[in-house]
Amino acid sequence: MTKLCEEDEVNREILSYSNENDYLSDINNLIDLIHGKLVFYKEVECNEYKKITKNFLRRIDKYQEQPYVLDTYLEKICYPLSNCIAEFLENNSLVLHNTVLSINKHQEENINSNSQQRLRITEDLDLNIDRRHQKNILRLSDCIYNLCKIRGPKVISLYFPSNVNFLEVVIDYISLREKYQLNLECNHESNSNLVLDSSTDLNYNEEFEDLNSLDDQDNWHFIYVLYVWLSTLVLIPFSFEVLDSKYMLKESHLFLRILENVIPKILENKYCITNEAASIVFAKITCRTDFILLWKNANNKFSILLSKGMDETPDSLGILIWMKYLIKLAPIESIEIFIDQIIKYLNIPNNLESSQNSQNLHDIIYNSYKSTSCRTICITRLIIRCIQNDVLLKHFTDFENILNWTLDFLLEQNKSENNLLRHTSSKCIAKILNVIQGNNRAKEILNDILMLKKEKEENLERIEIFKKLSPNELEGKCLTIAELLRSRLTFFFEHYLPEILEFLQYCLNYEYWIGNRSFGVQIRDSACYIIWSLARGVPPKVLKPYSNKIISSIIPLTVFDSQINGRRSSCAALQELIGRIGGENVPFGISIVTIADFFSISSIKSSFLEVSTRIGSLDTTNNDDLGSQVLPNYNFKKYGNLEESENSIYPFATILSDYLVQNVFIHPNIKFRLLSAIALSKLAPYCHHFCFFNILPHVSKSSISQNNGVDLSSWNKDLNIFSSNSIFRHSSLLIISVLISKGKILKSKGITFWDLFVKPIQKDENTRNSFIKETPISKNSNLIPAEFTWSDYIRNIPILIERERLYRGKGGDLTRKGVLNLIVSLSKSTEIIQFKKATFSRFLQTICESIRHLSFSIQISGCSALDAIIKWRMTKSKDSPEFLEIKKLLTDFVQTLSSDTIDIHIMALRGIILSIGIIFPHVVNLIEETLINDIVNCLFGIFNKDKIILNNDEGANNILNEPITSFNELIFSSKYDVECRRNSIWSLGVICYCIIGTEISSKNMILDLCHNTLVQGCFDYSTDKRGDVGSWIRELSMETIACLYYNNVFIDDSKYEKILPAFVFNIFNYSDKLRVKAILLLWKILYLHFTNSDSIEDNSIEYTNINMYWIYYRIFHGIPFELFEICQIKEMKETKLENLCKKNSLKYRLFESCQLILYDVLKDYALVHSKNYIDELKTFFGTKSNPFNLGCYYFDMLDSIEKVPHSLYPYLDFENQFLFCLSNRNFQILSNSSTNIFKNCLFPFILEEKLQRSALLGLTNWISHSSSMSSSSSSINPYQAINYELNVFLKSTSDFSAATVSIFYNIEKLLRLLSTCNQDAAFLCGCMTLHVLQFILVLLTWEIFPQEKAVMRGILTTILQVLGNTKDFQIIKISSAVLVHFSFSIQVSEDDELAQKAMESLSDLVSHQYPNIRAYTTDYIYNNVCHIQSSKKIESILEYIRETNWTQSYSKEELEKIKTQFRDLCQLEN
Repeated sequence: MTKLCEEDEVNREILSYSNENDYLSDINNLIDLIHGKLVFYKEVECNEYKKITKNFLRRIDKYQEQPYVLDTYLEKICYPLSNCIAEFLENNSLVLHNTVLSINKHQEENINSNSQQRLRITEDLDLNIDRRHQKNILRLSDCIYNLCKIRGPKVISLYFPSNVNFLEVVIDYISLREKYQLNLECNHESNSNLVLDSSTDLNYNEEFEDLNSLDDQDNWHFIYVLYVWLSTLVLIPFSFEVLDSKYMLKESHLFLRILENVIPKILENKYCITNEAASIVFAKITCRTDFILLWKNANNKFSILLSKGMDETPDSLGILIWMKYLIKLAPIESIEIFIDQIIKYLNIPNNLESSQNSQNLHDIIYNSYKSTSCRTICITRLIIRCIQNDVLLKHFTDFENILNWTLDFLLEQNKSENNLLRHTSSKCIAKILNVIQGNNRAKEILNDILMLKKEKEENLERIEIFKKLSPNELEGKCLTIAELLRSRLTFFFEHYLPEILEFLQYCLNYEYWIGNRSFGVQIRDSACYIIWSLARGVPPKVLKPYSNKIISSIIPLTVFDSQINGRRSSCAALQELIGRIGGENVPFGISIVTIADFFSISSIKSSFLEVSTRIGSLDTTNNDDLGSQVLPNYNFKKYGNLEESENSIYPFATILSDYLVQNVFIHPNIKFRLLSAIALSKLAPYCHHFCFFNILPHVSKSSISQNNGVDLSSWNKDLNIFSSNSIFRHSSLLIISVLISKGKILKSKGITFWDLFVKPIQKDENTRNSFIKETPISKNSNLIPAEFTWSDYIRNIPILIERERLYRGKGGDLTRKGVLNLIVSLSKSTEIIQFKKATFSRFLQTICESIRHLSFSIQISGCSALDAIIKWRMTKSKDSPEFLEIKKLLTDFVQTLSSDTIDIHIMALRGIILSIGIIFPHVVNLIEETLINDIVNCLFGIFNKDKIILNNDEGANNILNEPITSFNELIFSSKYDVECRRNSIWSLGVICYCIIGTEISSKNMILDLCHNTLVQGCFDYSTDKRGDVGSWIRELSMETIACLYYNNVFIDDSKYEKILPAFVFNIFNYSDKLRVKAILLLWKILYLHFTNSDSIEDNSIEYTNINMYWIYYRIFHGIPFELFEICQIKEMKETKLENLCKKNSLKYRLFESCQLILYDVLKDYALVHSKNYIDELKTFFGTKSNPFNLGCYYFDMLDSIEKVPHSLYPYLDFENQFLFCLSNRNFQILSNSSTNIFKNCLFPFILEEKLQRSALLGLTNWISHSSSMSSSSSSINPYQAINYELNVFLKSTSDFSAATVSIFYNIEKLLRLLSTCNQDAAFLCGCMTLHVLQFILVLLTWEIFPQEKAVMRGILTTILQVLGNTKDFQIIKISSAVLVHFSFSIQVSEDDELAQKAMESLSDLVSHQYPNIRAYTTDYIYNNVCHIQSSKKIESILEYIRETNWTQSYSKEELEKIKTQFRDLCQLEN
């Protein structure tokens, strides 16, 4: 345990900050930034200062979650910033005061004057203040604002200077900026239609344009900061009347100036933090001793203004915020001035009239929940101030009645649908009860909250009363109880603690669903708040007797809650509780807190699969418990009465398993049900009696003859295999599957559970009558048949479910999948569950129905169940009834696939083809050779069904094991279902893998046929609306070939002549995934080839023994390829290549090139994954008993997920039944860092005669995907990575002429083949023709032409033939671009006949009847011909193109005229 906790500490340090020391370096850097840069606002330029402030904001933002860390350093952070603002205002104080005097003088001289003059005076202020200083100070104020947001304005205000001389300066700036903004708005409204004609005004507006933008963005931050500062300055211990101010114009002038800025903010009916800061300022002014005299002064016009504003806006948020702070901060004398207005404004029923108007205050719809919340706080604070001081009571006619009305109002708000109102009312109730504690009214409120009064009135159990409450009511009660506990009301926890714990127990397990949306998490989160408040508000001595019960209730929530917020809140409550009581006083206290920390429970997979197991394994005999002393009398209730022989007790495993069954297994999301199943599988060894004697009988709707003494009344009675709810049925089947897989535990301990008798089920409302009738017990309940044991009953569950017809309707697929999981578990449990012949037949029938199911997920589970039942339950004998049934099934499948008219749905055919590969390994040595041949022929027929034949004349019939000599053999496609063909590839691979050890006469023929089929699959070019679906076939074919070569199925060297072009074609594929896979697999095949031939001295790699099941998991379960191979390739030692024989052979050079590329690619991989990660994978996949060699049933066995290492958890996708998530990160083979390696290693093979055709075929596909042209584009981008690198390589070859001739010769041959294809292959040939033309265009764009005229003429002739036979716009578009290069390129101009032939065809396109073709052709000429050559002829052509409208519709005569003019310009003979 100590070791585990040390690992946790290391992981916590890596994950995030965990304590103040981790923040220390960042805080020091922050302080250095302030003292080194931020304080120099005068010297730094504005743009540079803006970057500095952004850096500060980015650094300070990380302290939002843990603001208390800053407390020690606030003085060093805040003082320099506040001093900068104080210095700025002090330096400009004289300018500010002069501006104030000018405005006041102007107002006295002309009261009714236009505001434009005042606006001009205010703007003059900015002319006299340094613009750069002002901008930087505005940026600086944003930093202080963010500090206020993190640590609170109340704390930050303490670090501003409190000198008296700053009071007037701050007021001056606030008033001037407010007046400027107000006058600016007024001036804009009154003069919106006027145009300034004065040049002075125009220049002036430009001068202030930048500053005005600052006003909108940053100035409000500065005003807010000044209000925060002012909230401290107004409390100076001097009277406003005696302040030495030479600017004092009249009595109480300073006080009135403050009100002049504050009162309008309060009367604004909107919420913003600046208005709230102004409200705080006014509330603090009321705390002054001279406030009453100043307020009642005759010059105070704001008293009337405030009263009028309160009458006109009865629900103003600004006024309510002011009242909130006034009632909180002001002395009683100041409150008494406004008390009548406050009572009236808050609608408190102080008299008969107001009582009638306010009788249903909670029914009034206010303008926002914010204002309602603020009103609630105001009423609460006023009531508390009245209780605390009798002075205010005289303003109320009947205070007791008002108190009752307030409490009723708060209780009603506590049920509100709004979360803010529930939280506010809870705090308010706690505050009032804290003041009146011991009062009878307080006890009545508590009885009402805990439903004690209703319990007595209705004579119901409290749990039944709780169930009638809505989620909002429950959360409101939880919050109220938590706030009461946090207030430390002595009488509350002394008299009501047992009732609180009962209510708490209900809320911790609460779940409420509306559709797939859960409303229970907020209840559970509030219940955790209760526990947290219990720990903080109740003395540990009082709480200690209940601690075990509370911890037992909250631990499952910490581990298994579906929401991360629920897990984190329960974790915080658990840590607080154990910390307050003392870890030494709580059994396993320190261990629990260490295991279930904030970081480990953040990941749901880690929490379910690791944390739960570590907590469940804690037991009372653990001598290594961290810090806690297990008391001698510590004991949990034992589950089951057969546990007396055990020396250890695992209480937490039982608690966690109990919670899983009650709460998590009923979750509608399959992810949580599957996680729960695996968690239960890991917990079962620690609480096996509870699982088998309680959980299993409950979910299987049965019971055993012995009484366990465990109360299961709280469990969901509908959670059983016969439930009408499909989710509950699926969960029950998962639980049974898991427990059967763990059934050996009981046998190893000598517990004869499986031989115990099953009791009959009593009929009740939750039991189906048909189920009672089907059980043999129901015939005579007094006589229990000896043969009806637990083993018999569990074995018959799939049959009982089928009889109940539970596969039908909604959720039937879930039930079927659960039954298949159960069959897998039953098949594997040979020691505890015995099969009869009828059982095997019935299960096989269910599996066959699933294989023919139309759902892919069901088919996969059906294949897994078929693999398991044959492996574990079929007797390996030709005479066994099980084998005869399997053989009949296999024969039926072959006949179905061989039939000319197949009536089965195509989805069912996919499952049948896949199942043949599942069955064959188990019966290969038992079935006849004729059946094997029939299987191979039917699978071969499926793969070649509806094959597209390009041309019947050229190489249509390929001879086995002969080298590939034509393009016709390299292009393979089919119109048949691609999934059926993919499954046939895998099944053929299984057959080849298995027959290698048999002695049948047709073995070599089958191997040759399969090899030829797999090579064809590597060239699959099939496409549909989903895109390049042929890549699925290519990927599987390559993996199957690699697996078979690795296992020495193919050892003939002649076969390498065919697989090398196949892999090279995929190496030059456009997909990074396939490209990396092809390189990796080819390297592996060649490495093994040289190893077997003893060509390599240092055999440093020992590969795991992989078989075709690995391919099954990669293809059908989405496991990322590199997870298996990278752990071995990464450790690959550099081979001594000079010791290889036949050093100049093609195979050797390919091997060398692939190895160099892999070294480069894996450098990036090593940066992503650590050595521990690689070692963990190697341990998992490299063992002899590798789970991926066990069979296809592996991932449908829930307990097998326990073997998956922690490093693979992120790839597990529980929402898709354990399918691995494909990694989002693909290797980029042609990235910037590896371009040269790829070019130098693999581009030379383009020139190899044996590989050139396949390489060119792959390149055309790759270039097409990287250089695709839209209808609006006029050219391709030749600087794409592959295009540019191909150009560089070809031009750097030693024999450029021979290389280009060879490439263009093969391209011409491919293009001619595509132009003469059959009608059935028209679509495929059209796509490939487009790819080839784009490849030619790339070469011509880089001025790469064949040096032989015959080849060039052949290319042009073929293109013209394609152009004459097609109506495809894309092909015409690319062809026209190619013709442009043939017409104007210098390389072609030497052959006049060829150039004229191209220009004649180009003139036909220029005068084409379709405008789009004309427009594209001329656009391409105009944009590219100038790069090809320049001459007067070219200039005249370009001028003609510019002056002609090519998108206009023309008649035939006009088009003929255009053609004639273009031919004349091109100097062609008419």
